[in-house]
Amino acid sequence: KSAFISPAFYSIDEFTEYIVSQKHSFGKITDLDACFVVYTLLKDAASPILKGRDKFSQFLSWAREIIGFIEELDLEKIESSALENIQEKAAIGYDVPESINQLLKSMISLRAGYHRILRDNQVYSRGFIYHLASEYVKDLDFSEFDEVVFCDFYYPHKAEEEIINALCESKKARHILAQDTVNPEYNLKILAGFDIHS
Repeated sequence: KSAFISPAFYSIDEFTEYIVSQKHSFGKITDLDACFVVYTLLKDAASPILKGRDKFSQFLSWAREIIGFIEELDLEKIESSALENIQEKAAIGYDVPESINQLLKSMISLRAGYHRILRDNQVYSRGFIYHLASEYVKDLDFSEFDEVVFCDFYYPHKAEEEIINALCESKKARHILAQDTVNPEYNLKILAGFDIHS
């Protein structure tokens, strides 16, 4: 029944960005720029994947699919060794078009080149931010927080799991899951203003 300073609230995207920002500054790469990076990498490697799609505009839809795949690899912390198995299978030929086999065979070097360019330019994709945050979280003490509370993660990505686990193991955080069947015995109301002045 008195005024108080509320805790800081972060979405998980904001929290991963916060973690990475503790190590160094960075920007976020746009979707179009990310697609162009992939296109440039494949063009420089004279990749057969570009056959019939020599212009960026012709390759754009493919680039988006490739970026989506790399994002999932980063969010799920899939290591290159797991991709090598895919490459071996691609080398003997899945029952898919040859261009797909070529793409699978080159995915390790493509992903490594993509990450290198992101690091060099300090512009990161969402997946790469998560990937880095799951590495950096182990080196930070989070002394600026009394406690970190993670709420309502029903299906976290591997990178999210590693972040949550690292903080919970260090006794700096706890993880709360909502249960639909529990009715609280108190009447808590949380009100938010629509801007800083409110």
